[in-house]
Amino acid sequence: MVHGPAGTPSPVGRKKKMIIIGAAVALAVLAGGALWWALKPAAQHDLGSPEAVSAGEEFAADLVDGDSAVTQRQTVASPDLFHYSFDEEDLAEGADGYPFVANQLVIRTTPEAGLTEAREIADDIGARVVGLNIFLDQYQLLLDEAVAQDDLTALGDEVSQRSGVAAAEENLVTAMGPAEAGGEWAGAWGPALGPDSAGNWGMQALGAPAIWEYADAHEGELAPTTVGVVDAFYKKQWHADLAPDPTSLLPSGEADEDSSTHGLHVSGTIATRHDRPTGIRGVAPNAELSYASTGEIRGDHGGFWGWAGDKVGLIDRVSTDTALTFVVESGAKVVNMSFGATSSEEGRKAQEGDEAVQEKMAQWADDRAEALNGLLERHDFLAVSAAGNDSCIEEEIGNEERVAPCTVVGSFDAGNELKGAAQRTPLGNRLIVVGATTPADGGFEIGWFSNGNADVAAPGTDILSAVADDGYDLKTGTSMAAPHVSGLAVALFGADPQLTAAEAKKLIVGTANAAPAARWDGQDDEKTSAPIANGAAAFQIALMTAEMDEGPRKGFIDQVSSGAVTASDTELPAPLLGTWCAPGENGDGQADCFDLQGHLAEQGGGVQVVVTPDDPTGRESISSTVVLCEEGSCDERDERVQLRYFPPGAVSDAGSGSPAHDVSYPRIAEVAWGEGGNPVMGEPYRLTLGAEGTFPELPFASEERPSLADEALDGAWRPAAGSAPGGVIIRGDDVFRTSGQTEKIFQVTPDDDGTAFVDVIAAGYSSCAAEVGSACAPLGRAIPAGTPAAIPGSYGIADVPDRDRIWNAQSGELLVREPLPSAADFPAELRGEWCAKNDSEECFSVEALLESTPTAFVSGTSDSEEVQGAKDFSLCLVDDLGSGECTTAASQFLRYFPVGTEWDCAEAGRKGELPYGFTSCDPDFTAEHDPSEPRLIVLPNHQHDKQYVDSVPLYRTGDGAGQ
Repeated sequence: MVHGPAGTPSPVGRKKKMIIIGAAVALAVLAGGALWWALKPAAQHDLGSPEAVSAGEEFAADLVDGDSAVTQRQTVASPDLFHYSFDEEDLAEGADGYPFVANQLVIRTTPEAGLTEAREIADDIGARVVGLNIFLDQYQLLLDEAVAQDDLTALGDEVSQRSGVAAAEENLVTAMGPAEAGGEWAGAWGPALGPDSAGNWGMQALGAPAIWEYADAHEGELAPTTVGVVDAFYKKQWHADLAPDPTSLLPSGEADEDSSTHGLHVSGTIATRHDRPTGIRGVAPNAELSYASTGEIRGDHGGFWGWAGDKVGLIDRVSTDTALTFVVESGAKVVNMSFGATSSEEGRKAQEGDEAVQEKMAQWADDRAEALNGLLERHDFLAVSAAGNDSCIEEEIGNEERVAPCTVVGSFDAGNELKGAAQRTPLGNRLIVVGATTPADGGFEIGWFSNGNADVAAPGTDILSAVADDGYDLKTGTSMAAPHVSGLAVALFGADPQLTAAEAKKLIVGTANAAPAARWDGQDDEKTSAPIANGAAAFQIALMTAEMDEGPRKGFIDQVSSGAVTASDTELPAPLLGTWCAPGENGDGQADCFDLQGHLAEQGGGVQVVVTPDDPTGRESISSTVVLCEEGSCDERDERVQLRYFPPGAVSDAGSGSPAHDVSYPRIAEVAWGEGGNPVMGEPYRLTLGAEGTFPELPFASEERPSLADEALDGAWRPAAGSAPGGVIIRGDDVFRTSGQTEKIFQVTPDDDGTAFVDVIAAGYSSCAAEVGSACAPLGRAIPAGTPAAIPGSYGIADVPDRDRIWNAQSGELLVREPLPSAADFPAELRGEWCAKNDSEECFSVEALLESTPTAFVSGTSDSEEVQGAKDFSLCLVDDLGSGECTTAASQFLRYFPVGTEWDCAEAGRKGELPYGFTSCDPDFTAEHDPSEPRLIVLPNHQHDKQYVDSVPLYRTGDGAGQ
């Protein structure tokens, strides 16, 4: 295919030859006897093939009379598509302080005018045609010399007035950002890490393993689908995990140390193949790559965009439009776009209302929308765009963890501008703008950096993918989120090739999980909220639509786009469709599976489905409670079936004693209710793509568990392993903290799940109101044995589900109930009542001690160093150190004298056996010791006098068990 578009005059001295590539193109004989294309090229071309490139290079050279200074900077796909790459020498500083291409004008002609008009304009203004995109009627003109920005604008306005011209303007440039720093990731998943490794959290959160499982079991059944990646690429950059020899359009330059690996990383998330001993796997098993570079150049322009000292990549309109055209005309059904201004000084100025910068960003979005809409006139494809990373201004991030304080900026950003430009155009329902999620306790939330108002969000923090030299790296940004959705779209087209781009968008958005906003200083930022893509659920819907006739299929897809479908007159959320199977096999050698649609059909209608997010903030999980009201008003528990839905990536919060969950899949577990009103989490059933339910009834069974809602809470509540130190003794309404503080139970509030929330009030108060602050505080949630505690993994506390517990998320305490302390817990030597023979009021007993100080316990036992045959005991009255050991002031010390053990205080002083070097005793109770009986003395906590203070011996008066 050669010789240029329709209406092109023959270059002087051009050799007339013709290479036919597109069969659907007619020829005409024009004045001068030359043969030229009379129509636009056919819908499909082998752009980038050696034949097309060779013909294109010859044609491009003819247009500039073989000027090698121009041709060596041209990127050529065919005679119909090539562009000239700007360079440092072409840039000048505009009135707004930003660089602009000072020697180029981009014109768009009417279809009839074409290259003929473009060449006439070039001759009139002293320029040459150095690039053309016949698919968009776009022509790139290189001026003989650079001009001021105002003069360039005026020239464009003048050219725009010509009858064959639709528009004429500067070749707009924008920033791609600094080159990414290399990460510290040692390798790919490999045998040791595997596809379930931490570096693969993004695939798990999307539900990609469910798609892989289906693809592996149905090898070759997914239709191959081309995905176009428009990004920064360089020659010699590829990766062993990607299919070799993809269709590509690359700039003439080679990669260097400053070259971005952004495009490789994006491509890896979509289409890498886990077919080596080491390696990673992209979302779409059926992806065929077509990639094209945006023509990025890197230079010292960081200061313009807020990256002083950094090498910043600049891209221009013409090369970007060329890249988009290349992948679409090469057959791309999905186009991934991760370019545009990122977190930068330009973004800050736009957010703060700088009209000049806003106009620049809006123009960039308008240009992209114009190009994409032009291509949509020829082909149906889904455009997937990164939302951008301007949400949190980087300079104001408080610490390395990138948490509050942080300025959450307004809604003027690249993603929003593109969405705005696409509205009311064909692109509007074929464009998905993607925000980013980041892991959070038990699930995920919107990333701190992600721009708002995205159509969906996908994993974008610490994403492992391919980089240069067959390496792997972790990168963060909405650029990392977009390819997750692009890969998902490719998989959907593979499952149902008859899907249109607009229908694919409906499936992706309609099955996305309701998601929380990002949170700053503990507050939700609704601007950044976006539903989170659920790849497994969307793929399940595509498998279903592939089996439907056109009429029902269209109505079904429309229902999915609203988030729910009608099943036996019941609105069933789209993510709950499909077959859910228990892991492993049952006694018949098959998996137990169920189908909610089938279940509802069995009920014959009249079933209400209510879905409630379990934690709307998303800080602990993004699971939902699904209630099927099958009888009556659903007011009573026995009238409803309650399920717990976990989207892919969400961790079960049911506790360590609950059935194991595979977070790579969506899951459903029944919440069964016992007579005590407590919930019991059943075995998780995971979405199994392509399976069929083996029975329509729900396979769950209820279990009985006791409830703490109406029971006494008496007991010793001790810290579980990993819990914050502390603990309490509860006896009736009295609460004794091991720290010595005493309180009373103020109120116990039962919950529907069989747990009860316990509030305590400080001793001496009768109401919560106090002069300073509040006298009341939460003790925590009392959870009965058998009911798992929802303890986020970040606490590092292992649940003890077979014991009664009190969980306080605020303090990080998990207390496990043990019996109240009793004398039986103390050594036999100390049991019973002990009194002085000469003073019946001077007594000691463990029972009396526990009555007054129920937190007391034995902290130490040893043979006495002062009295041979005696035993010393340390009692911790108040655990004031929080470690199971007490200070001396919080302790009581006892010495036990068995039968036959003698004591002579004065003799011990003469022998130097008294502590602290004492040599005499005052008082001295030696005479009151009777070695024929066991004795107990209470030692003073401190010896302050110059003489040793002896203690009166106590004799057991009862319940001594013969000690």
